[in-house]
Amino acid sequence: MVIGDEDGDGVRELAVLAIRVSDLRTYVQIKNIAGADNTRSIVFSTDLTPMRLKDLGDSDGNGVTDLAVLAVRETDLRAVVEIRNAFGEALKRTVQFEALASPLDMDVLVDPLGIDPPRITVMMFRWPDGLTPGRGFLDSRNATGPLNRIRVNLRPATSPVAVKIIDEGGTKAAPLWIRESDGRTLVEVKNIVGSGANSFQFYNGLNTALGVTSAGDAD
Repeated sequence: MVIGDEDGDGVRELAVLAIRVSDLRTYVQIKNIAGADNTRSIVFSTDLTPMRLKDLGDSDGNGVTDLAVLAVRETDLRAVVEIRNAFGEALKRTVQFEALASPLDMDVLVDPLGIDPPRITVMMFRWPDGLTPGRGFLDSRNATGPLNRIRVNLRPATSPVAVKIIDEGGTKAAPLWIRESDGRTLVEVKNIVGSGANSFQFYNGLNTALGVTSAGDAD
């Protein structure tokens, strides 16, 4: 993932999420895109199994980009997002997500004007409990301040894969999932807040879908 020039040497940087082999510790290694590497590492908590890395922008207002790592906390199998500064003092904070569910993917929406706090949305799958079947859902929360949690259920009888958050006159989610009845890949664009018609994009059912992203007006 490309981030800004956090160390002030005039070169943008690459951040890579990894697990350190020597002690299985989650960390993010950062190097310059060009010139001298200027390598540094941001170490995260010991009890995490990492999944995704995202750039939260300067969510705490201290002038440094914040890195958000989606992980499963091994002590209680809970999905968490641990946030640390990309440079200088770590200023660790953690956002907890719903229990009894497995995280699958994460996306963030950052207000370019810095007025609203960054929004973290985690795609999850609720474990079956013997009475109700498992089901995919989106758990969306603020990265700072009041959580303002929003839960959006995904369609039953589908296998959720990935999610992309877009802002087109209101925050929308574009979850990618596979329909269990025929193996068809679908992307459903739906509002996170309020009502409105959902739109669907159907893709070939003979492929294995891995992720989803958005593009501008390419045509």
